[in-house]
Amino acid sequence: MQSWIKELDAKDTVHVAYIDFQKAYDSVPHQRLLYKLRMFGIGGKLLTWIKNFLVGRFQVVWEGGSRSKRIVIESGVPQGLVLGPILFLLLINDCVQDLDCNFALFAEDIKIWNVIHNAAERDDFQENLCRLDEWARNWLLSFNSNQCTLLRLGNQNQVTDMRPYYLNGLPLREVHTQKNLGVWMKDNLKPSTQCCKADKSANSMLYAFIGDLDCNFAMFAEDIKIWNVIHNAADRDDFQENLCRLDEWARNWLLSFNSNQCTLLRLGNQNQVTDMRPYYLNGLPLREVHTQKNLGVWMKDNLKPSTQCCKADKSANSMLQLRGDLIQTFRIMRGMDCALLCDAFFQLATTNNLRGHQFKLSVPQVRLDLRKYVFTNLVAEPWNDLPEVIVMSQAVNTFKHRRYIHLLQHHEDFVTTLP
Repeated sequence: MQSWIKELDAKDTVHVAYIDFQKAYDSVPHQRLLYKLRMFGIGGKLLTWIKNFLVGRFQVVWEGGSRSKRIVIESGVPQGLVLGPILFLLLINDCVQDLDCNFALFAEDIKIWNVIHNAAERDDFQENLCRLDEWARNWLLSFNSNQCTLLRLGNQNQVTDMRPYYLNGLPLREVHTQKNLGVWMKDNLKPSTQCCKADKSANSMLYAFIGDLDCNFAMFAEDIKIWNVIHNAADRDDFQENLCRLDEWARNWLLSFNSNQCTLLRLGNQNQVTDMRPYYLNGLPLREVHTQKNLGVWMKDNLKPSTQCCKADKSANSMLQLRGDLIQTFRIMRGMDCALLCDAFFQLATTNNLRGHQFKLSVPQVRLDLRKYVFTNLVAEPWNDLPEVIVMSQAVNTFKHRRYIHLLQHHEDFVTTLP
């Protein structure tokens, strides 16, 4: 993703092919797999044990009281076991060794991509697809043409060669959005599609949980918030009825609410309220409060936050975000508790006369907001400003503690608890 954003910021176009094996685990040829295991140096009793594990298995289907005939399973590795996926990965792991483009493998999915400037680079990309196709034929595997797609990243108005790419003799289906390791991506790399789908999914789950309520409601993690405008006793009774529906729903699903944490906040001028009867949930009256924490922000019953509270909340949130970014940068730069490669995210500053630590980062000039506000750019200057004693910490917890002490000593307005 980082490399793609850099290329788009440089006004380049990136072509990405998503390739999926057809019936991946069920189509593994046993003899080809055993041959490859021998190539890896696996032999003797271990190879015999794996052969017995794969070859000579039967399959029977039961439905009701009827049973089908036994058939011999001539290909495939068992799913649901640890060994099956490992054997499949050993079989396909070398499918990309002859490619001269960028690639990534995850389970049975292959992703290859390259920057395309001209027709020659387009032909090279097609050649890599042909090499993948040839490898699959040699190992008696096939790709699922319906699931193989092509995503062209960048400004398509600048692209003059829009010829299709082919795999297994069929053109790759072109898409403008593609799911990439569970995250939906658009051809401009903007997160709008993922946000919309996540919002739709969250709302559908929300309505599935408490769709019988006829009042306003919101749900975040394990917290539920319901509210309504109360004009008269009838409105109050309707609100109580919604609480009863929530209570009934919880009992049906063998759940219960924490009565000590369930509260009631009456917003508005309480002098105008004549009916102050309590509301009940799970047979107990809701505890009335004048202030309530709402998604991390404290609210009063008149909804008036003080100026100081606004500033403190904004400062705390920004410092909390920066703290997480710096910790992640430390893990990447020092290679601690992190599998991410430094070169894929950051570039060290090349100036030799810089004061401070030896891990100072280069701050690149960017064109698009898409790249301007990514983690790697936002964290560069705060990271460069850290003292050497903090950056050279030998453990993540040491880094956290030293930065905390540094903030206490150099920022008078810093008030927090030890992380």
